[in-house]
Amino acid sequence: MQHVDALSRATNILVVEDNPLKLELALSQNRDSKIRELRAKLEKMQDKQYEMRNGLVYRKKDSDLRFYIPEKMEGHVLRKYHDELGHFGPEKTYGAIDKTYWFPHMRTKIKNHIRNCLKCIAFSPHTGKSEGFLHCIPKGNIPFQTFHIDHMKPIDRKQLIKKHILVVIDAFTKYTKLYATKTTATKETVDCLIQYFANYSRPHTIVSDRGTSFTSNEFEDFLKENNVRHVLIATGSPKANGQVERINRILGPLLAKMVDNPTGKYWYKVLTDAEFAINNTMNKSTGETPSRLLFGVNQRGSSIDGIKEYLEEKIIPNDRDLEAIRNKAEKNILKSQEYNQRYFDKSRKTAHQYKGDYVGIRNFDSTPGASKKLIPEFKGPYEIAKVLRNDRYIIRDVENALSTRCPYEGTWEVSNIRPWHNELALVT
Repeated sequence: MQHVDALSRATNILVVEDNPLKLELALSQNRDSKIRELRAKLEKMQDKQYEMRNGLVYRKKDSDLRFYIPEKMEGHVLRKYHDELGHFGPEKTYGAIDKTYWFPHMRTKIKNHIRNCLKCIAFSPHTGKSEGFLHCIPKGNIPFQTFHIDHMKPIDRKQLIKKHILVVIDAFTKYTKLYATKTTATKETVDCLIQYFANYSRPHTIVSDRGTSFTSNEFEDFLKENNVRHVLIATGSPKANGQVERINRILGPLLAKMVDNPTGKYWYKVLTDAEFAINNTMNKSTGETPSRLLFGVNQRGSSIDGIKEYLEEKIIPNDRDLEAIRNKAEKNILKSQEYNQRYFDKSRKTAHQYKGDYVGIRNFDSTPGASKKLIPEFKGPYEIAKVLRNDRYIIRDVENALSTRCPYEGTWEVSNIRPWHNELALVT
């Protein structure tokens, strides 16, 4: 034959399924034993909570239907509507899923997924009650038991003579000494404390942050020689050294109002005036001035007020019963601490971190020019090596997952750590 009819030629026949997606959903539900049992039940009778339509099982909600997600597909749906949809919180993620899907304990599983999401651990701000309560330091009623010390940030970087302030505060009386220093080096810090010890007294305890001047071997040796106990606060916990922080807050504006650079009245030349002002004005927690609690009288400063001095000497009773004054101040301090603790603890809850847990630690990255919004709020993973009192923990690098040559170990309070997803803790 010179030509062949087209109908006689061999052809390949393609079979197109009616609805491949529907078939896939039906197969996925059929692989789930719980849904299989439910489907068999729905084939025989109706149910108040579930409905079968076109071979697929749905959950009833109001007048709508939600596709019943098989257990093995739950993770896929959670990643689709949380990880790929902008890492929103539980409510928004639930709202997005709930429009179409349903599976048992959906809210709880969404919360667990978000709680273990590495991106959310690193970047999301904390919501709800924070862990850990306020732990007040006992002040007693005797001066020179405990000192709080710290360096204030450079006041004026242009000044070549003095740049920093070493702040020393007596915990009970609140009596404050301010030392202008060239640097924050240990040697200069020790020299200031030697001067303080000679003029006043050495304390039983010194509380400081973990600045290099306070953690050096030279500083520790100096304290041991003078039989002074050293308490280092947890990393990133300024409230643990709150007395110094309060002075630092008021000292900057106070000095700014006193200086007059054009006339040569630089900040370090008015530092004694600022110190006098702090020590001779009433402290809210004690109800007394620091000078009166320490000496029994207020100091006389460079500013002469003849009327005030006359009234204090001739008319106002000269009560120098230091024991009575200090006992009253102690009661005021305890009352203030109780109020602060009640107020603080209202928004807190019990810490639930244990030895061996993986955690992230707050990222205090201070890279110049870097946007803080794009820097992870927490970094990790790290491991809790030891649980200390007062909601503090010794944190160290996870074994066999070191990212630096020197293993890290530090003390952190609970507000600066966050649970880390244990299953993925060793993923780099």
